[in-house]
Amino acid sequence: MFERPILITGGAGFIGSHLTDALLARGYRVRVLDNLSTGKRDNLPLDDERVELLEGDAADAATLAAALKGCAAVAHLAAVSYTHL
Repeated sequence: MFERPILITGGAGFIGSHLTDALLARGYRVRVLDNLSTGKRDNLPLDDERVELLEGDAADAATLAAALKGCAAVAHLAAVSYTHL
C-alpha cells in the first residue's frame, strides 16, 4: 500500500469517483477535494479508510494548499459546470 495519498480535485463526480475506484484497486490512498456542487458524497466509497473527502473549493488557494499537503500526485478534475437552458 502506498503511504502518500493521491489528491483528486472534483473527485466526487462521475469521472473522479471512477478514478478513485481504480486507484484504490491498485493500492493507493485517495484524498478527494470537492465542493459537492455537482459531485455526490454517495459516489465515493467513504467506508474505505484509504479515502478522505475534503469539502471545499479547489479555486480557493488556502483550501487547495491544505488539500495538497503530503500528497504524492494530483489529478485535477474540478471544473465549473454550466447548464444552458
